[in-house]
Amino acid sequence: MSSVPLWLIAPILVAAALALALLAFGLYGSLYLTRPLRYAQRVTLADMGLPGEAVTFPSRDGLPLAGWLIPAANAKGTIVFGHGYGGGLDERDFRYAAFLHRHGYRLLLFDFRGQGASGGHYRSMGAREQDDMLGAIEFLKTAGLTDRLGAFGVSMGAVVAYIVAAQRPEVRAVAGDSAFASWQGIIGHGLIAERGAPPVLATALAWLVTRLTGLRLGFRAAQVDPVRFIGRISPRPVLIIHGAEDRQVPAEHARQLYAAAAQPKELWIVPGAGHTSSLAQAPEEYAARVVGFFDRWLVGEEGNQ
Repeated sequence: MSSVPLWLIAPILVAAALALALLAFGLYGSLYLTRPLRYAQRVTLADMGLPGEAVTFPSRDGLPLAGWLIPAANAKGTIVFGHGYGGGLDERDFRYAAFLHRHGYRLLLFDFRGQGASGGHYRSMGAREQDDMLGAIEFLKTAGLTDRLGAFGVSMGAVVAYIVAAQRPEVRAVAGDSAFASWQGIIGHGLIAERGAPPVLATALAWLVTRLTGLRLGFRAAQVDPVRFIGRISPRPVLIIHGAEDRQVPAEHARQLYAAAAQPKELWIVPGAGHTSSLAQAPEEYAARVVGFFDRWLVGEEGNQ
């Protein structure tokens, strides 16, 4: 019985090795992106001169979440805030709360699952975090604080805010900063920009990572693409903010979101700002634009319609 020639076996072995390598990378990427991330909170609300009380409430799927309710005398309305992908609330997030509170808004800030002081054994780039913001809204609803409700988020928190606002009509206005338009797209961009992967390979690996993550955690990758949902928010307004020099999430993502959104909508591309650094780049204009947006749609004539 003659043996199979090496020239016939070699391509099969190489293809099998490449397939296994791709699968291993995809699984590693999925596990890396979704690992829980905790932090030692260095700055408190008191350090920022903010009043507030620690609160706990369940996510829509029952997971315990930790947060802070920041009151305001004669509050204009309530803003639920979603932080970014990176370990939970920190000093940067409290700065957003500070200027909104200073202008008369009550706020609910909280840690998404798998981050900060909240429960959970994984993060999901905004998929299951939607349940967390929905749980926050239910908490506010039970407390009677959703009469004039807005949502505001940064990076992953902006992604969640857009998608949740599309589902919950009691969110009367939503603002987001540094959101990606599609999850697979931003994973592919990171592989090209940070790892130097060829575009074709980056696209394939991004597809694999997002699909493996969805299979592991029980959701579809499309559930994390705000570009598919943002158009459903209308006739409620959307404010989209993005740094012109953002290298993590290029400003093109903001333009895609703006194109997909329906009126009323606003887009502000901040010159010189990187990822989530627009507030630091232009603090006075940033506060004026965000507060003006919520004042107009939660308090002003439009808000009373």
